[in-house]
Amino acid sequence: HGPYSYAMQTKPGRDVAGDLFDVVELAPGKPNGKLAVFLGDVTGKGVGAAFLMATAQTHLRMSLRHECDPATVVTETNKYISRRIGDGLFISLWLGILDPAEGCVRFVDAGHGHWLRVPKGCKPEAVECEGGLIVGVEEDFNYRTETAPFEPGDRICVFSDGLVEQVNRDGEQFGLERTRKAIAGIHDAREDVKAMARAVREHAETDVLGDDFTVASVHYTG
Repeated sequence: HGPYSYAMQTKPGRDVAGDLFDVVELAPGKPNGKLAVFLGDVTGKGVGAAFLMATAQTHLRMSLRHECDPATVVTETNKYISRRIGDGLFISLWLGILDPAEGCVRFVDAGHGHWLRVPKGCKPEAVECEGGLIVGVEEDFNYRTETAPFEPGDRICVFSDGLVEQVNRDGEQFGLERTRKAIAGIHDAREDVKAMARAVREHAETDVLGDDFTVASVHYTG
């Protein structure tokens, strides 16, 4: 997509549930280069969780057709979802809009927290942000757009909790630090995804993971 390349891998867990991921070009045909990326993780298991995943993904794509502010998109989606979900179902969500003209990513982190920014030639780093409630908790919650630098050569890696919360035989979670180590020294989105997927499976010592597992990496190739 224009100045960006991305890779993604997803694998269902033992039970039916739902991670959602998508990449949406904003104003296709116009040379603004903006790109929306989102990844979400539905709490709970079963057909209800899977249905909520599909509903949220569809609504996010529709909202992004006419709106480029992450806070507005997530606020609208939260209202829509809150009126329709059953008890105990919520969505943690990260939505970012990449803007090459501004050299930044404008984002909303709705109770998600599982992402890393990798500046060109530097180590992966967590981004300090205010964040907001997970989607579906409070219908009238107003989300706020935050900003982080995103310049040529930088990457963003975002993932579901199926990565960081996967345990090994001793009950030890994979965690954020192992995620950082897995992608340290890598310079390509595809290799980021391969490295995270390989590392968590080695940690779990099985291909059958405990939860839905989704990892993605976006590279600003410039």
